[in-house]
Amino acid sequence: MTIIPENNNEMPKYFFKYRSLQGKCLDRTIDILKKNRLYLPKREQLNDLIEGCRMVEVENNHSMGDGINMALKWHCKGPSNALDSYHVLSLSDNPFSQQMWAYYADSAQGICIAFRAIKELSILQRIQYVEDFSFDSITDNEHSDIPLNHMYEYAKEALMKKHIEWQHEREWRFLTQENEDYFPLSSDSIFGIILGANISESNRDRILQIAEDKHFRVYYLWAAPVLGSYLVLNKFPTFDGAELDVYDGFDVFLS
Repeated sequence: MTIIPENNNEMPKYFFKYRSLQGKCLDRTIDILKKNRLYLPKREQLNDLIEGCRMVEVENNHSMGDGINMALKWHCKGPSNALDSYHVLSLSDNPFSQQMWAYYADSAQGICIAFRAIKELSILQRIQYVEDFSFDSITDNEHSDIPLNHMYEYAKEALMKKHIEWQHEREWRFLTQENEDYFPLSSDSIFGIILGANISESNRDRILQIAEDKHFRVYYLWAAPVLGSYLVLNKFPTFDGAELDVYDGFDVFLS
């Protein structure tokens, strides 16, 4: 396995969650903002189709077709059950990702929520990105011999590694086996909201009202083709000559 080194392993000051405001996603996003909680999905609800794949290779000497059986988890229930026992909280430390604004925030029609990396969120750990996976081979006959707590540890390790193609997400995770659907946040965990450049007027007004009621800071994403990058502004641009504070780095959240 080749692990891609990170430039900085220190805990960031802020975490971020990109959110769509389309359909049911709007209600779920409002739930985060109003109720101070984050949904904890299971593995099958994540968008990486090979989450934890390094746990599911099975050595065997069976007949042709076992590769299909393995893919369908028909004779690999031990590792799969261990992986599926976890709920996953995922946040990013990068609010400027063009890719994530595109596919998590619905082509910048959504928002990005900024959280302070304090208190309950200080337990998140950085994902390791790898170029290839080294499988923990577990034979069918070995399943009953592996202590359950060891199987869970293997699963946890597998869920903290992703392929290098996901590296741009700069993801941090918290894994739990508690039978809870939501991760509770303290009342001061949400710092602010970045409104997408393509957010609709109705959604913008709705989010702004929540931000005012909850005393969240509000920023605006702006695409700058001349610079080839996204910027964050302190207020919506009106092109009337008014001065704007423009940020292209994390100092936006320190101002």
